[in-house]
Amino acid sequence: MQRVHIVVELDPPREPDLNRYLDAARRLQAAGVDAITIADNALAQSRVAALAASFLLKERLDMPVIVHISARDRNLLAQQSTIFGLYAQGVRDLLIVSGDSMKVGDHPTGKGVFETDSLGLMERVKRLRAGVDFFDRPLKEPVHLRFGGALNLRKQHDVMLKRLMKKYECGAEYFFSQPVYDEESMNNIATIRDNETFPTSLPVYLGLMPIISYDNARFIQTIPGVHLSQSVVESFQSLTGDDARQFGVQHACTLAKTAYSRYGFRHFYFVTPYLRASLTAALTVCLRTYAEEHSREKHRPIIDQTHDKTVLINHERRPG
Repeated sequence: MQRVHIVVELDPPREPDLNRYLDAARRLQAAGVDAITIADNALAQSRVAALAASFLLKERLDMPVIVHISARDRNLLAQQSTIFGLYAQGVRDLLIVSGDSMKVGDHPTGKGVFETDSLGLMERVKRLRAGVDFFDRPLKEPVHLRFGGALNLRKQHDVMLKRLMKKYECGAEYFFSQPVYDEESMNNIATIRDNETFPTSLPVYLGLMPIISYDNARFIQTIPGVHLSQSVVESFQSLTGDDARQFGVQHACTLAKTAYSRYGFRHFYFVTPYLRASLTAALTVCLRTYAEEHSREKHRPIIDQTHDKTVLINHERRPG
């Protein structure tokens, strides 16, 4: 039985005080998450550098981290410098993305660097594995980094699958989906994962992010590539405070259980909204408890009295 693997995104704060950030990370660690992912100025919002946040998590908590690297904010010189800095402090996993548009963030009139895109950056990191740096200089020894890429549903299935296969050819070893809020989106991701051309060895982490309020739900509707139905948004309209947040966790947990039992997902990527780690910690506990109960139920022996033998229920979809 494949164990559920849960990574949780915890974005650094917008100001340099990291005490609350570390407290949130401790709560996630206590809940049993496998790793914390750290975004690179997600939604084009300026935050404490992911490099600094990852150093603190490893030094203070000895927590496994996956650091996002965006093609948007740095040229190749700065990208290699950042990656070498992460590697020197023990980081071995990256999520390489192109980056959100500057227009949606703090500096909408600014210009992204985009000296290359996520594919170009992946190709260069793949070369680091072979002992060659971004500028064709040989390294004394290979840089052993694992990296993954993003999976979003803004494109048709065939276009998205082709894009993912290009990332795989560039060295990607896993994929993180954008948050989903309905079974249709979940099914779309499972359809791509289960395509006969998609490598069975590639984990697909299903993204889930609890909704915390009606206004938050309306904001999520504006995020490119994320589908949130109006009926779900309206279900939060009469809820406020803790009631809204608890309902958001329940909604996300229901989706997680469906993904686990109906679509065979075993890799999950939970996104923490606004440093509210109690929500993604609760979601982690909810899914782990369900997975354990589901596993016990599935493997409970059933006596076949006709043939006087014990059989085990054991029929699963391909895990994600």
